[in-house]
Amino acid sequence: MDIVTGSFPGLPGVTHREVVFVTKLYRQASEWRSGTLEPARARQVSAEPLPGQPAYAPDRLDAALLEELARDGRASWAELGAACGVSPQTARRRVERFLATGYIALRCDTFQVLGAQNLLVTMWVRDYLQVQAYERELADRAPGSTVISRQAVVRTFKRMGHVLDESGCSRSVVPLPLWTEGL
Repeated sequence: MDIVTGSFPGLPGVTHREVVFVTKLYRQASEWRSGTLEPARARQVSAEPLPGQPAYAPDRLDAALLEELARDGRASWAELGAACGVSPQTARRRVERFLATGYIALRCDTFQVLGAQNLLVTMWVRDYLQVQAYERELADRAPGSTVISRQAVVRTFKRMGHVLDESGCSRSVVPLPLWTEGL
């Protein structure tokens, strides 16, 4: 808000600003089903959860695995295991237990579009000129489409636990405090 109400309005060429607050979440990002996965992959993702696991008390290894997943949610089993000092199989078994018990959930950021426009695109770009390239590609792929509006976030300070610097690069990770007692 400091940027929007402070220095941003004084920039040359800025004639108007509009702040839009999202007040309702229609679907959690972990409940996505876009229909774009191959049938075999869709079955893997939507398969019944693993049988319920008995209750367990998370330990230091669980905390380390979740911290590594916070750093890089796309890490391979081998990378997770190496970072935590265990085998890839152990890392996989522990993470699958998290998923099966609902302790963690996979998520995919998408939006439900309600209104006259039928497409909403969210882009993370380093240079705003990249947006124009994407708009040209959209015009080529979908002739007759029209860009109704654009909204830009000038600076994001933190995303999914990653502290970002002025250029938007991750400089550190602040893991979510999943538990603190008993470790």
